Amino acid sequence: MLRVDLLSDYEKEDVLSNLLSLITPHLNDVVGTQGIITKAPIYAVERIQALKQNGYLLSNERLIGKDGYPYKDYWVHG
Repeated sequence: MLRVDLLSDYEKEDVLSNLLSLITPHLNDVVGTQGIITKAPIYAVERIQALKQNGYLLSNERLIGKDGYPYKDYWVHG
C-alpha cells in the first residue's frame, strides 16, 4: 500500500502527478511488490486526477480490514 501524506498546500494535481510519475515506475522493483494500492476518497478530486494521469484505476473491490470491515475508495496500479 502506498501512503502519500502531504501538507494541504502540496495536495495539488500537478505536485501529486509529478511525485507519482517518479515513484510509480520503480516502486514494484524497489519494494518487491506486484502492484500498488492507494486510497483516494471521492472528495480528493486533485489526488484522483493525478492517479488517473499515472495509470491508476479505481478498484471495484473493497479492501477488507483485519476487523472484517470493508474499506472503499482504493486505486490500484499494476
